[in-house]
Amino acid sequence: MKTGGLGRGERGRLVAVAMVVLALAAYVVARFEVTTDVTEFLPDAEDRVLASLSREIADSELSRTMILALEAADLDSALRASRAFEAALRRDPRIADAVAYLEGGPTEGLERALFELYEPRRLYFLADGEAEARERTSEAGLHRAAAELRSELAGPLSLLASRVAPRDPFLSLPGMFRRLERSRGGELGLVDGRFIAADDRTAILFLATRASALDARAQGPILAAIDDAHHAIEAGFPGGLRLDQSGVNRFATRAATTIEADVKRVSSISTILLCALLWILFRSLRLVALAAIPVASGVVAGAAVVLFFFGRLHGITLAFGAALIGVAIDYVVHLYCHHTIVSPGGDPRESLRAIAWPLATGAVTTLAGFGALAASSLAGLREVACFAVVGIFVAFVVTLMVVPLLMPAAERPVAARTRLVDAVERGFRALSRARWRLVWIPLAVVVFAALALPRVQLDPELANLGRMDPALLAEDERVRSKVVRTEQMQFVVALGADEAAALAVNDAVEERLEQAVEAGELEGMRSLSPLLPAPDTQRAVARVARDDPGLPDRLRRVFREEGFAEAAFAPYLASLAEPLPEPLRYEDLLASPVGALLRGFRVELGGDRVGFLTFLQGVQDADALAARLDELPDAFLLRQSDLFRDAQLAYQKSTIRLLVAGLVVVAVLLALRYRDLRRTVATLVPALLAVLLTVSILGVTGRGLDLISLTALLFVVSMGVDYSVFLVDASEGRETRGVAAALTGALLACVSTVGAFGLLAVSQHPVLADLGLTAAVGIGSSLLLAPTTLVLAKPPGEADRA
Repeated sequence: MKTGGLGRGERGRLVAVAMVVLALAAYVVARFEVTTDVTEFLPDAEDRVLASLSREIADSELSRTMILALEAADLDSALRASRAFEAALRRDPRIADAVAYLEGGPTEGLERALFELYEPRRLYFLADGEAEARERTSEAGLHRAAAELRSELAGPLSLLASRVAPRDPFLSLPGMFRRLERSRGGELGLVDGRFIAADDRTAILFLATRASALDARAQGPILAAIDDAHHAIEAGFPGGLRLDQSGVNRFATRAATTIEADVKRVSSISTILLCALLWILFRSLRLVALAAIPVASGVVAGAAVVLFFFGRLHGITLAFGAALIGVAIDYVVHLYCHHTIVSPGGDPRESLRAIAWPLATGAVTTLAGFGALAASSLAGLREVACFAVVGIFVAFVVTLMVVPLLMPAAERPVAARTRLVDAVERGFRALSRARWRLVWIPLAVVVFAALALPRVQLDPELANLGRMDPALLAEDERVRSKVVRTEQMQFVVALGADEAAALAVNDAVEERLEQAVEAGELEGMRSLSPLLPAPDTQRAVARVARDDPGLPDRLRRVFREEGFAEAAFAPYLASLAEPLPEPLRYEDLLASPVGALLRGFRVELGGDRVGFLTFLQGVQDADALAARLDELPDAFLLRQSDLFRDAQLAYQKSTIRLLVAGLVVVAVLLALRYRDLRRTVATLVPALLAVLLTVSILGVTGRGLDLISLTALLFVVSMGVDYSVFLVDASEGRETRGVAAALTGALLACVSTVGAFGLLAVSQHPVLADLGLTAAVGIGSSLLLAPTTLVLAKPPGEADRA
């Protein structure tokens, strides 16, 4: 029994669909979390250790640390600004719980802290290694040590030298101060307890966040607090106070802002344009509102499934979801067109049954194309595939189950729709009459491709994929040049199962890099090794002095010959027999005032591994450096640009394989649909020509094929074939109005899809722009090339005669 045109089962179906969609929407609201981590769209390198290491470092404290540079008129102003700025930040509640540390200078008592750390362990730091320790305690080494001591007693550190010399004639503690200066890279100094750049008017502060630098939601309030603190104090500096910032979080936040703007722009403009288009052609608010149901259901379902399996939504997936509006509405558009053009006043459910096969064919081929992405090596593209497959499937199902039940049976004529349908009919008849002339279309595409394809190049540069804001990049480089001049994309990492093992590898790395400096392969480096050798290295150095029975007499004699009192070093000789403290550990340094300068050297890695970084300065021959490190299995020269370039080239090859696999799947589906070689080929050829034309256009315009544009070509094949499906079915049909309805629906579907992806194409985010541009050009080309189908398809009426 039916009430109001709907049976009880149909009403139950509507209620069930509504409850499911509402439940999914509630789940999305409760679990909603967005990330903009660009590494989700970076391929894994073939070397899994290096790829994992690079990703771990991208989320380590090193990447979470910001450098804040306050440039004032003079040194005094810079010192005042540094203290005022730090105080303003510490008062801000947005900083208090979100920041791991904030330091404008080492805590008071740096010299005392260093003395307390190193003086009891002075025997451990006699030299940088056992061999150097033996040389320093030799006859010639002792003469040099005596000469160095005499020079220090006459220099600016004479007070410290005279204090420590009786217990340390080798002046290990002053050596620590010099090593600490080297660890700063020579660009950062200490004035009145504050970090000051070499220009003597720029104060430097270090701020490390607790949250990942790639977590834009957490980083936004921190960056806002930094700007507010600067504005709050700058009025007190009439000479001007410029704030420059350096940090990965600023680029991540800018990317998030761009993606958020794209989501709003694409979704709002797509919705407005589609609503306007539907209103112009159908003049029914009810139909406009009904079209939103499958689209909204698909977006909600896609988001819910991604949140369930991935734990969060990537901003790029969300922006793609906004573009999916133009794809998900295709099924509704085809239904509307058939119902209003072929059977106005009839049962919408009958209209749906009439177009079920071509509609299902288009949906399945689209799902096949996106489903192929599930095999991608990029987590980000797998997430996009999941969202797209679920979203399109649900939109298709909701169109079948819900929309026909709520559509009005009677439709009034609309002049705009009538004119469009008449134009489509005339165009189709003209194309059918001149079908053999259409052979010039594929020939023209082939000729154009032959001329353009030699200019097409695979783009292996990730720099082009992750283009950064030029202003932010310039500011970042300006800050880092004031603090330390090191390579940003090249460094050495020493790995170990624990801290001691990693430090041992780090010592070996430093030894080889010192040789590289001498050979001119490297200008310099910043290593933790001089300040913190491995425990075994520390013990080995101490044993050289303690286990040498001739050292006491040799030291007395040499220093006496150099003019020192023989008894002056009795405390040192007595200490050779005293018990040694435990070797110095990283935790000891970190807890000291010097910790602010050394945090960036250590990274925690997965699987309980520990890594220590060595920062390189002026790499002249990276291949030679890598060769020197080859014999150290746990030391790696990370050249991130080369690492990801090789990985992307490998991914491009795998994406081409995915493209071929997707094409094969689509071809098989079409063959199963038509069970006729001629119609299968006729349906597939325009999509292949569209791919060829798109690649050629990208080549002519100077855009290389990167991993994102290659992926978008898969969309072109899977979605572009839909137009040929409707044209093949229409060309073999007997009902003129059915042909017009099918072609009008295909035209409107293409307009909506190209419009949505076209909006993505103007995004400032490179991934979205590449995806949108390639898909928009390819899908638009698919429609323009769809008439090629008529060259191969059976002419109207021939199917019936057969």
